[in-house]
Amino acid sequence: MERYERITRENCKEALKIYNFYVTNSTATYGTVPLSEEEFFSYYQMDNPLTEAFLVFDDEKVCGFVLLKPWNAKKEAYMYTYEVTMYFAEDSIRKGYGKKAFYFLEDIAKKRGIKVLMAGICGENVSSIKLCESVGFFECGHLKKVGIKFGKFLDLVYMEKMI
Repeated sequence: MERYERITRENCKEALKIYNFYVTNSTATYGTVPLSEEEFFSYYQMDNPLTEAFLVFDDEKVCGFVLLKPWNAKKEAYMYTYEVTMYFAEDSIRKGYGKKAFYFLEDIAKKRGIKVLMAGICGENVSSIKLCESVGFFECGHLKKVGIKFGKFLDLVYMEKMI
């Protein structure tokens, strides 16, 4: 059974390892250079008290990490809109963790009065798009060829869920 533990500077190494795997091996992130711990913490706004960041454990093993962070913390009008981000270790995908993690984050969002959840997904990441749809997200934007990685242009699909 999975459990969630807040990400701190002291325990973020496993999350960073998972993220950097995707940086170097996939288009799940548009990042192309592996991050240091400090860069990772800063990029995901983990010092922001409004950000909720968790390691996902299967028994004692970290199998992924999930985040709920302000969509645009610099503009007050977006105060009820948050971005959902999640990455799972390669040996932990397609095991149901993603769906459970969405509901876990949505529960937190509801308790905090958040009204809209957003997710930005590479257009070729069909399994993540389908996962979002399975938990009530809908496509609200499709940006064509806005990223480039591994020598190919990539679309960015925005998914949204009203809660």
